[in-house]
Amino acid sequence: MPLVVIAVIALCYLPYLSVGWGVLGFLTKGYFNQEGIVAGNDIWLLSLWRLVFGEHERDVAVYVALAGLVLMLKGLMVARSSDHSIASRVADINMLLLLAFLLWSPNYPWYFLIVAPFAALCGSAPTWVVSIGALLLSEQLDWDFYIPRVVSKSILFGGLLLAWAFVVWRTRMPRTIEARLLQ
Repeated sequence: MPLVVIAVIALCYLPYLSVGWGVLGFLTKGYFNQEGIVAGNDIWLLSLWRLVFGEHERDVAVYVALAGLVLMLKGLMVARSSDHSIASRVADINMLLLLAFLLWSPNYPWYFLIVAPFAALCGSAPTWVVSIGALLLSEQLDWDFYIPRVVSKSILFGGLLLAWAFVVWRTRMPRTIEARLLQ
């Protein structure tokens, strides 16, 4: 499937080949700079890393490579999963979206709208935290000079991590109780 996706993208790009990379327009030259991706300033996990360990040369490139690798490996794990039920696939897509949000940490609340259907379909705590927590970012658009972006993102993505920890704890808890009862 990944090869099919690459082939379709290449096929769609073919009519615009004479333009070169310019077909991507603002994305390559302006958007990545404007959103702080090139400098790494608005990538939440990288910002936390820099707060603790300081800024290092090429840390953005290393982070982007590691984040891409994590997403690719998790995507491969999902693709190789033995559970092919619709519910499982929808939950896997939801989890990959949430992981992508955590790794790329978008600045605007409208990016998070994509998880809204998953709140109804999956109903998972992490999905609810992100979909409701994105409102924090919408408030931050007006309060940017009062609340540093890293603070609002720490609340949003910290909540996501806590919700994931809660889900893991909740799924492991019955097994732990059962193991104790069998002893």
